[in-house]
Amino acid sequence: MRRKTQMKTLKLVDGSSFDVAVTSSGASLVFVLTSFADCDPLVQQIKASALASLDDAPLNGKAITAITAAKADGGVQLTFTLSDTTKQQTLDDIAGGIAGGSVSSDIQQIVDLAKKGRDSLSDTDAAGYAEYFPEWSPDSVAYKAGDRVQYGGKLWKVSSDHTSQANWDPADAHSLFAEILPGQAGTPIGEWKQPDASNTYSKGDKVTYNGKTYESTIDNNAWSPEAYPQGWKGITE
Repeated sequence: MRRKTQMKTLKLVDGSSFDVAVTSSGASLVFVLTSFADCDPLVQQIKASALASLDDAPLNGKAITAITAAKADGGVQLTFTLSDTTKQQTLDDIAGGIAGGSVSSDIQQIVDLAKKGRDSLSDTDAAGYAEYFPEWSPDSVAYKAGDRVQYGGKLWKVSSDHTSQANWDPADAHSLFAEILPGQAGTPIGEWKQPDASNTYSKGDKVTYNGKTYESTIDNNAWSPEAYPQGWKGITE
């Protein structure tokens, strides 16, 4: 079935306007021009001025994701494929709110619910979602043992209560923070990583190393299965 084309007026933010043949005002704008030479000026104008409205159909919040031109009856058909940026902006706002940013009241409940889910994650699972935890701040923030923060692209766990200051960042203040490593505290098995004094492996922690699975047989284990075989036993999962 052939789709009916309607002629409408596209208004740009700078006040200019164009007649447009519309097949779907929500998904695309279709112009029929005389020649390919006419396409470029129109493309540049729309990209520079952005979209405002199509008669009674608002186009604010729409982004151009593709532009195509092809020969058609009577000239050249120039198609602008549109996407809805409003939904993506909402998702970005929610993600920022979960990480500690401010959000509008209409999405605060969603953010609060997401934070509960985030905070219920095991340490190992949480390490895969570091960007959803608040950034560590040096500005006199009162941190409690067990709090989790992101710093340097990694997730860290607060080891003891303290008030933050500039020279106590997670990477340097080993007595205050521990980088969360896979396989610790009974969390899902992960690849072995070199710990420091603040986050050594405990007896019963399980890791993979060189394609094999191992379980720590000692506490305060800072060695790999290769460097200290006595501290690990091979297991089958």
